[in-house]
Amino acid sequence: MEFSKVVACDVGHPPLYSPCGKFLAIGLKNKLIIRTSNDLTKIREQQCKDSIEYIEWSSDSLYIITANFKRSLIEVWAIEDPDWSCRIDESAAGLDSVRWAPDGRHVVATAEFQLRITVWSLISHRVFFFKFPKCSGRGVSFSSDGKYMAVLESKDSKDSVCIVNCKDWKIVRQFHADTTDAYDIKWSPDDHFICVWDPPLWYNVCVYNFLGEKVKIFSAYEGALGVKSIQWSPSSQLLAIGSYDKSVRILNNMTWSQVIDLKHKVSITPSSKRIVYEEVSVSTSESAARRIQSEATTKYEVCDSTITLPHKKANPEKANPQLGVGWMRFSTDTQYLASRTDNSPQVLYVWHITKLRLVAVLKHIHSLADAAWNPQAPLLAICCGGSQLYFWSKKGTYVVKIPTPGSFYASSIKWTPDGTTLLIAGKKGFCICACQSFVDM
Repeated sequence: MEFSKVVACDVGHPPLYSPCGKFLAIGLKNKLIIRTSNDLTKIREQQCKDSIEYIEWSSDSLYIITANFKRSLIEVWAIEDPDWSCRIDESAAGLDSVRWAPDGRHVVATAEFQLRITVWSLISHRVFFFKFPKCSGRGVSFSSDGKYMAVLESKDSKDSVCIVNCKDWKIVRQFHADTTDAYDIKWSPDDHFICVWDPPLWYNVCVYNFLGEKVKIFSAYEGALGVKSIQWSPSSQLLAIGSYDKSVRILNNMTWSQVIDLKHKVSITPSSKRIVYEEVSVSTSESAARRIQSEATTKYEVCDSTITLPHKKANPEKANPQLGVGWMRFSTDTQYLASRTDNSPQVLYVWHITKLRLVAVLKHIHSLADAAWNPQAPLLAICCGGSQLYFWSKKGTYVVKIPTPGSFYASSIKWTPDGTTLLIAGKKGFCICACQSFVDM
């Protein structure tokens, strides 16, 4: 593995890879900096009107938007034309969120207090309005082919789903949602289904097809906090529902019945098919021997007896209790699912979806800060807010120290689209790690 030098970036706003994987967009106060992703050479610097609070690339990597929500200001920059720029002022209605439409030529802005959604065209300079959006910052989902936008709406205290054609921005379909107070909406990767679900007070997940026909209403239990996270598998064949009862329930898209209930148990007994890895400190003698390899101060140790995983009790009197499956991700090939419960933040579970069983448990010293599957192989990268990276694959585990001068605390990680490079961001900046040889192992 080869690491780059540390480059400065704003805290809380890690750099963003372009969809083509060739560029990195970095926000540094009110400066937008574009660098090449392979060697971090600076190729562009733009001065924005105010501090950058949001960055997003267009789908073709030719444009980029920056936003300042306090000033309700959106700025658009052309990568190939330094003299071209566009400024959108949303101060009349306020700006709560902004995103690109899939074509990369329309900017979709949501006003404060759910007043409206505004679509700004960079081509025709026309503006389109959609009133009564249900949510701010969520409640909007685009189909994978970029042809349609699904929007949650609320009229007369009733939830509905509005399907918009992204070519002419006209409503093509609208149907009632069987929800009490819809929380979010997510299109399946194959564009055949739309999932809508309620907030945690109600365990209610609704699935519809493109025509608005109800396909499935799923509720695992009543009288307790319900859904916490939702994930479609990349193949769209499975819908994973993370719940506050520390279980992931998986539905299949053929019969829409529950395939399995993945329970995140606190006590785990290792076996030949279920390996438990525990992060432990490296002894002084081991550290000297390992210094040539990775200089990691910890390592994974395989447990051979039943282990009780660390967990904390949630305070029921506090809002948004630290409980339930708050994070989960499918591997690109849908073969594995990685998950974590919020009351056991140091522990990562890895499930084999094809075989419907737990294959690995990774217990860390510190809480997980981020994890990401390699887009080309079932390789999972993990960081825990320290100066080390952790990797898991079916072949085993690996721990490597980030060799940067001084202290570097990794808080987020992101793979390039081709899976050859890993971007590691922290409080003091970011660096990149060339992992091609490691991925091919």
